[in-house]
Amino acid sequence: MRASAVLAFVVFCAAGVQACPAASGDVESNNSAQSQREEIRAEINKLADAEDWRETKEIKQTLVRFGEPAHALILKHAWKSESERTRLACFQIATEHFPKAAQEIVIERGLEDNDANVRYHCAWHCGEAMLYESHRALRQMMDDQLQPAFIRNAATKSLAQLGEADVINQVIMLLSSNRVDHRMAGNAAAKALTGKNLEDFGDYQQLEGSAISGNVELVIEPSHVATAFEHSSKRLKAIADFLRWLEKEKPKIFKHL
Repeated sequence: MRASAVLAFVVFCAAGVQACPAASGDVESNNSAQSQREEIRAEINKLADAEDWRETKEIKQTLVRFGEPAHALILKHAWKSESERTRLACFQIATEHFPKAAQEIVIERGLEDNDANVRYHCAWHCGEAMLYESHRALRQMMDDQLQPAFIRNAATKSLAQLGEADVINQVIMLLSSNRVDHRMAGNAAAKALTGKNLEDFGDYQQLEGSAISGNVELVIEPSHVATAFEHSSKRLKAIADFLRWLEKEKPKIFKHL
């Protein structure tokens, strides 16, 4: 009996010794996870003070490298950060790298954000990601004259991508604009909704000698005053050809004009 009791004691102690490293490992794992979360928070906090787009890009790349452990914190800061820069950067990361997890926050928070750049990014993304649940909010944005034009244009483009045929009126207005950013949104919308845009008709080019840098239009002055009129005339002819094609090939869309 005595030998059995000693054996039982040895087995009990051995089990205890084996359990200790496991418990220690759990603590170390928790500490490691907490340390990583603090690193992620520190990187996110840098976004508010980033001096230019290069620094912001570097911080975003660092956050992406953390992978899935960073997702929840990025979404939290997209929702709650007081910094417009931080919210925008977090929405950009989320929509590019884990868009499915970001769907709800994009629609419920991003489209109503106080910052116009955040609203624009989310409005544009809704069409790219085919978020059908966003169509009511997008329509409200498109019709809201208090919204900046570039946001209304993004909403129109996304509604077209979602198959909302009655936005064809707004699309035509964008196509006919003298502003290159309007035309680019219009041509993206037309292509998504109908399968063609103005560049599919004749030798028309939507930039018409201009360019876009961010949200800023860079107008390159034509070498001759007649060149601007040539661009306009090509645009109008392309619109006319597009409308004739639309009437013939897409009557269900054309009827909304």
